[in-house]
Amino acid sequence: MRTLSFLFLLSGCSPATGSVIPFTGSSSTETNLPTTGTTTAGTTTSTTSTTSTTSTSDVYDCNNVPSGILGFTQLSAPMGYHDVAFDLDNNMLGANTANDAGIFKTDTAGNTSLLVPPYDTLQQMVWLLDGDLAVAGLFTGIQRVDPVTGGRSTINNNIQAYGLIMGPDDMLWAADEDQVWRVDPVTGDSELIIERGALDRGAPRVIAFNLANDRLYMGTRGGSNGRIYAVDLDASYNPIGSPFEFAENVGTGNSAGDYHDTMGVDICGNLYVADFWSSSLNRIDTAGNVTELADWPFNMRSMAYGHGMTWGTGIDAWSDFAIYMPQPYLDYNVIEIDLGVPSREWTGGYAINIP
Repeated sequence: MRTLSFLFLLSGCSPATGSVIPFTGSSSTETNLPTTGTTTAGTTTSTTSTTSTTSTSDVYDCNNVPSGILGFTQLSAPMGYHDVAFDLDNNMLGANTANDAGIFKTDTAGNTSLLVPPYDTLQQMVWLLDGDLAVAGLFTGIQRVDPVTGGRSTINNNIQAYGLIMGPDDMLWAADEDQVWRVDPVTGDSELIIERGALDRGAPRVIAFNLANDRLYMGTRGGSNGRIYAVDLDASYNPIGSPFEFAENVGTGNSAGDYHDTMGVDICGNLYVADFWSSSLNRIDTAGNVTELADWPFNMRSMAYGHGMTWGTGIDAWSDFAIYMPQPYLDYNVIEIDLGVPSREWTGGYAINIP
């Protein structure tokens, strides 16, 4: 398993937050709380939950992944549009299109400052191995950002990606709602991995690798009826054969079809996908079985549903068993979702009994 090349060393205060409200299984039109539970044949079973804390053990048993979300906290200071990231000083970085998509940073005490002046509509972001941040922009392509000075330069301005991740080959992988590319973060040279029309339905919008890094998952936009696709990879991370359907009915809340906004993989190999039209957060196990973990009331003017997905650092209040999701339709706030399971990059220990 590949781990991140960063250590988070800051200690400090707790971030400014709203109250911790456990899921109750019923939605609230006043506060836009999500319902929770598992979905089988269209039936939702609600669960009452408790909150958990950052890990205290160095071993995680994948036989005991919680069946549902343990709780959530609405954060009041951090902000984000389609993604957030944590820097080496344990600040949360995120964009805010209400301020023309500048990148802001928020420390654990709730202090927020502007890091990068507004320059584009910003999508997903990922750390590079040299410590810079790669950011996907709607018009400027993939930009390199210095997390200390806020200075930026162009990596590749020809690929207007939405999904942007770091691959096991130390290359950037980008999905532009049409194709999937591999991009050299130093030279900007690009290579087409998944060509236009390769999926039976829809087009790749977000991407993630499985634990073994021998399969690429693709969330879609438009007309796939909630399908998640996958393609197997060889030792050089090139596709073997054609993409195939891995899971279905992952967000089918609107006649316009799916609109997968983010993907993440936990230490046990489960895939997490958020969908816009169904305003839901879903977990898919390694066999392709789908569980709906949360379903927010759909209200375009005040929707708590989260885009983006980044696990916390495990330092101070940023739990490494929780994901942090920006909420562009809730004043660009951020919500902490306690999954009770760490990410694939977890450095606090190791997993056992991985499927």
